[in-house]
Amino acid sequence: NSRPQSNYHCTSSRRMKSHKMKRSTTSFRQYIFAGGTFLLGFSLSTIIQNTHISKVDLLKDGVYSILDFETSTPISSIPSDNQPTENAVTSQSAAASDKAEEVKQELLISASIDAKEKGTTKDSSINDAVSTPNTRKDETKEKEEPPTDICSVVSRFPSTSSVSIWRRNLEPIKWTTKHYNDHEFNFHDFHARMMHYLTPQRLQNSVKTLPFNQWEKVGEILDIAFKRYRYIQDQKSGKKQSGGDGKEPRKLRILVMGGSVTAGVNCRENTVLGRPIKLGRRNCAWPRRLEWFLEQFFPSVVQVDVAAYGGTNTRGGTTIWEYDMFPDNVPHPDILINTFSTNDMHVLSMREAQSQNVTLEDGVLQMNQEFVRKVMKPRSDCNERPPPLLLYLDDYLGNEQKGILDTLAVNSALHKLSGYYGFGFMSYADVVRDFVYSNPSEEWFSPNEWPERQIHHTAGGHVA
Repeated sequence: NSRPQSNYHCTSSRRMKSHKMKRSTTSFRQYIFAGGTFLLGFSLSTIIQNTHISKVDLLKDGVYSILDFETSTPISSIPSDNQPTENAVTSQSAAASDKAEEVKQELLISASIDAKEKGTTKDSSINDAVSTPNTRKDETKEKEEPPTDICSVVSRFPSTSSVSIWRRNLEPIKWTTKHYNDHEFNFHDFHARMMHYLTPQRLQNSVKTLPFNQWEKVGEILDIAFKRYRYIQDQKSGKKQSGGDGKEPRKLRILVMGGSVTAGVNCRENTVLGRPIKLGRRNCAWPRRLEWFLEQFFPSVVQVDVAAYGGTNTRGGTTIWEYDMFPDNVPHPDILINTFSTNDMHVLSMREAQSQNVTLEDGVLQMNQEFVRKVMKPRSDCNERPPPLLLYLDDYLGNEQKGILDTLAVNSALHKLSGYYGFGFMSYADVVRDFVYSNPSEEWFSPNEWPERQIHHTAGGHVA
């Protein structure tokens, strides 16, 4: 279908002529292809030799990135005879070397900082590299400059990614997964092994669709969080507040809506203690762990509210949202997370789809489309209740359906809707699905009691 329509009408009329031309042009085409391949290979090898780019230079934050685009010679600086001068080649090579050296110094500084935090002895080569005057000057400059936005709070380097931020904070991340009631951290080894399995590369598989129609809302959310963060930091340091109206910036508000899984049913079951965890199920569930996690990195910046009712699917969530059926202490959210996916795949949702004479996937798509349109449509009181940033989480790993492909109905429906409406879509199920299906007896990431009917995760699923 990507070919021009005219090709379909013209092919048959040229068939005989093209057939006659094949023998006479085959050799010529082979020569052209071979010559082009040789020129391309020669050009690439020349570029690599001139820019001195090596595998070590390209390795940054565990991923390969091209560093020499900025050092390539501009068209305006190439002589008229199209032959680069010796000075141009030397300048390009020197610039590439400087870029590679800059990255190398950045990595050495990062390694040195990690070593300091862990209290270990640094390698002498790292000491030598970090002790250079230029590096010390850059470090002093970076330390003196206050953060200018929320991203600079968690990373000292200007270029960041989710993978690099995660890797630089592995140790604090492990300790923030500790539940505030687990005083002795009985789950330490369990959490450490889980982080070993859930690598950054695997976690990236959870991101299905970015909120491409709500980027302005994302910017507003980052501003709200940073204003609150800066206010808290100024309060701690005793710094006088400058500018603004003098009012205390509010917290960033996250609302999680879902059913019994979100409420923490079966969360106290675990493979570590051999007995149920002595926690209320809502305190054990992942939304409370999310709030605690964020609190460790950004104290008093984020507020997480939960509206989770057992047996409620997205259709019920639409009614709750439309008529504002929330407790009085739950404010209008900046971020709304829909986690009804498990109940959307419940046997009751299956019967509802059958009664409407539609497939389960079509039934899930219809009721979620109604929810999306209700949430993303501006209201008359838009200034007080603007549409929140909408995120979906697919956490369904139950056995309500008897076929593996049938269990993907909610995932498929949400993928279509998120691609059309542009809201964010994440899938916990896709991150651990291969673990679960390759070992039906595992109880870390999925519901226990299989092959009996069970849809509720144990503690491991909520931690993950």
